[in-house]
Amino acid sequence: QTIDNSGRVPNIVHFVFGSSDSRGGSAEFTFLNYLAVVSALTVQRPTAVMAHCLLEPVGFFWDLVKTRMTVVQRRDLHSIFSNEISVAAHKVQIIALEALIQHG
Repeated sequence: QTIDNSGRVPNIVHFVFGSSDSRGGSAEFTFLNYLAVVSALTVQRPTAVMAHCLLEPVGFFWDLVKTRMTVVQRRDLHSIFSNEISVAAHKVQIIALEALIQHG
């Protein structure tokens, strides 16, 4: 996808989903995750919805919406600017910022 240099903010919705469950497998896509995606699709009517994740989520609700999203595989972050990242929430924020830089 090319970046629009017109100065307008692209109508793209980004979601960053947890990379794994407590056992290291794919995380369950919950009903609340489903509601967030369907709400964005219904209210905002974006041109694209992107799901950024290390491992693709699983479950009944994921199966309902995954065809309406673009799954973007992300690398597991261990450090940034030579600083270790040990808090999961910090990893999510870095992934979100990288997504905005790459896709708008």
